[in-house]
Amino acid sequence: MAPLKTGNASTSTVRWNIVYHELALALAKIRTDYGKKAGSHLHSVLVRDAKFLSSNQWFAKYSSIKVQLIDPLVLFASLNASMSKRENRLLRVNTLCRILLDKTFRDIDFSGCPTPISINLMSIRSKQNQETIWWIFEHSLKLGPSFLEEAVFERLQYIRGIDIVSFTIFLFWIDSNNFLPLDKNTVGFLIQTGRIEVAPKGYAEYIKLLVDHDQPYLETATIAYQLVNSPSETPGDHSDINDEKLPSSNIGNFRVIGIKPLQGLNKNLKKVLEFDKSYCFYNAFNIEDFENITYDPTLEAHIYSLKNLPINISAIVGKNGQGKSTITELIYIAINLLSKTHSNLQTDLEHIPEFDFELYYIADFLYCIKYIESEVFIYRYESEDNLFAKPKKIETNKFDLSQFFFTIAINYSFYGLNSRHIGTWIKPLFKKNDGYQLPLTINPYREEGNINVNIEEGLTKQRLMTNLLLPEPENTQEMNLRKLTQKASADNLTLALDKGKFSNLYRIAIKDTSGTKAIGFDVTSKYFMRVLTKVCTKFGLDSSLIPKDITQRNTVTDYAFWYILKKLISIARTYPTWTYFDTKTNKFSGYIEFINRLFDDYSHITYKLRQAINFIKFDHIRKHLTQAPDFEAAKVPIDKLSFDIESILSNSDEQKLETIHLIPPTFLQVSINLDDGSKLDHLSSGEKQRIYAISSVVYHLYNLNSVSVKEEFVNYRYINIIFDEIELYFHPEMQQDFINHLLSYISRINLDRIAALNILIITHSPFILSDIPNPNILFLGKADTDIKTFGSNIHDLLANSFFMEGFMGNHVKKIIVELANYLSPDSVEKSEDWSKERSLKVINLIGEPLIKQRLLDMHGAKFKEEIGKEQLIEELELKLKFLRGETDK
Repeated sequence: MAPLKTGNASTSTVRWNIVYHELALALAKIRTDYGKKAGSHLHSVLVRDAKFLSSNQWFAKYSSIKVQLIDPLVLFASLNASMSKRENRLLRVNTLCRILLDKTFRDIDFSGCPTPISINLMSIRSKQNQETIWWIFEHSLKLGPSFLEEAVFERLQYIRGIDIVSFTIFLFWIDSNNFLPLDKNTVGFLIQTGRIEVAPKGYAEYIKLLVDHDQPYLETATIAYQLVNSPSETPGDHSDINDEKLPSSNIGNFRVIGIKPLQGLNKNLKKVLEFDKSYCFYNAFNIEDFENITYDPTLEAHIYSLKNLPINISAIVGKNGQGKSTITELIYIAINLLSKTHSNLQTDLEHIPEFDFELYYIADFLYCIKYIESEVFIYRYESEDNLFAKPKKIETNKFDLSQFFFTIAINYSFYGLNSRHIGTWIKPLFKKNDGYQLPLTINPYREEGNINVNIEEGLTKQRLMTNLLLPEPENTQEMNLRKLTQKASADNLTLALDKGKFSNLYRIAIKDTSGTKAIGFDVTSKYFMRVLTKVCTKFGLDSSLIPKDITQRNTVTDYAFWYILKKLISIARTYPTWTYFDTKTNKFSGYIEFINRLFDDYSHITYKLRQAINFIKFDHIRKHLTQAPDFEAAKVPIDKLSFDIESILSNSDEQKLETIHLIPPTFLQVSINLDDGSKLDHLSSGEKQRIYAISSVVYHLYNLNSVSVKEEFVNYRYINIIFDEIELYFHPEMQQDFINHLLSYISRINLDRIAALNILIITHSPFILSDIPNPNILFLGKADTDIKTFGSNIHDLLANSFFMEGFMGNHVKKIIVELANYLSPDSVEKSEDWSKERSLKVINLIGEPLIKQRLLDMHGAKFKEEIGKEQLIEELELKLKFLRGETDK
């Protein structure tokens, strides 16, 4: 790493922290001069500057509201938007410097400057919350860490989008000499160098870190940034650090490595798997010897990572009945038993006896979670060179679940995960109402193995709608969550009243027949009026809006109250633990307790109820609809509705209120219209399935990334995604593009708090496998484990075993094109992504011999001056084998 440059002259390159501190001092002077009117004065200065307005599109929404104020947090966040191009960022900083400092800078070095998700930080805030931010900014800049009392942190927790992570990043922006940011890169570095065990969650832990930390804060953050963003460098390349113990592996290089069923594991759980056999998802690791885990870096090439987000992908392949699903079931049991050791998590998890098992993963450190007779033992390894040894036992009560990983499991198999077959232990894992605390969510929801297709489709549509209505980052129109197909993006919604939802209040079974009887709204009475009044009182609705005669429907609001009543009865009758309604008496058994319980529940069970309640509570949707009498369909621009939802969230005191609670309620028919004139409903079933499946994953990732950092919460830095036979409903062309499309979609959200992803794909598809290197595949059964899958012609995969005919995967095509461009003799620019060593690693993973040989020739030509004798012999031998037809086929 080059020495840090620090220049003051406008003609030299200046470090970002110098510029930002000058800007902070200028804002502090405005605060001194204008006091509580500083926000309105700053707004009036900025709104008069044409160049500022043209380079800061976000500012328009602050000028469209009645109270026009700007606070320091939103201003600094606008300079550090995660997806901004460098030239745009430099333009914004210099524009602000011209306005506030009367000078500009030719170049600014932004290395080590955190770039969190700016959407929440730039939310429109109330006048009171903006004043709080100005007050904290002023005193933090003046007094430094001595100002940070617990009361300051408590005041911030009521401002949406601000927690200890975003707050410390803000403090670091304005004064890098006195504050250390808790961004994911810095936290990962501190953990790996032994400064901390887990990320600080509260005031006391953060202050202790500031006091104990003996390295300049800016230097720490810069090194952490470069370790993540310059993976080709080795620890020795960081010459800035004197006698500093650096991580032996890159920060965030997370993998679920493998499992080992042990003697003593119940045979009904083990099924066809073998005792004491290692099942490794990454063959670069050898987990045969518990005491010494070896690592072969030549079997790895990191080809899936996105900007500032390391991603690893592995696969399990095998014929039906060879244990693919058994492996995932054992992982779920392991997560279940580990979670049971943490008393703060939900308590209805079942104990599974006769569970002897080992689970290996690497996340900051290499861990083995060992289970002996279902008792949990946790070991952490020391690393040196390519060996992980000296496993040290960690007491389970001292093991924070943030040192583990969260798993998102997707399994649409019709016969999978049936509690009648695999055991009732799986049931509680489907019933999540803990704000992503227990480290597993399984989709879709099943009741004794059954997937309610209609409920699942409704839920996936709601998740998609939530993604579409999230605030849109600036300058990402071509690469955001609204882009649903290669050519079209979601543009607007058509909303219409679905009168079919109101044909009856509920249905009951007719005794001794298979038929049902509809109970109409005519049975409603003053009793139900009391129920709705309690709903209004508890959820903060105006009870005068309740229709005087519940059987009459004159306005869309009347229909909303009808739907609330219908949904209350539906919840009480559908979910076994919510049995509050008696169809014989047509009454709830304890409706006050029932409504109080619903108020505290933010799970999928209450999504539709909350949407109907918020439809009445706020006018963000109602204002687009005619109240009576014909209830004509209305078109609502997605960006307009998104802005209104953002405003509601920013000003709400309801801490758990989220976008999904504010989307159009299900008593409205919603059609998603694309900007090419087509409708989402008119896409093929395969296209919709892919959109829904990946949208669900992104929905969970976004929520996991957004879990507020509080002392009582677990915040997972590492996420494991399991796709079990995801290709079930995909045409071969979609299978071929699956990994490429998945990575593209994930790249559209900035996961600024998730350190890394691991993706495990259980598949039969050769199209998907051709995008995954052979060392990253676990072959079960008698499959030829020597086959080179990565970049292989699908015909070769088919000839090997159980595959279909097809072509090379799209992601590997992109990798090969990038590699060829890098090796091209016409290429003169240096690449941050490719090097001599990495390019050779990737070439050796490629299975298609003609492509492999051509790339070897290009590699030899590019680096001919650097090739040593041994390497030259190796390359010539490979060429001889190719000419003799002895290469891998």
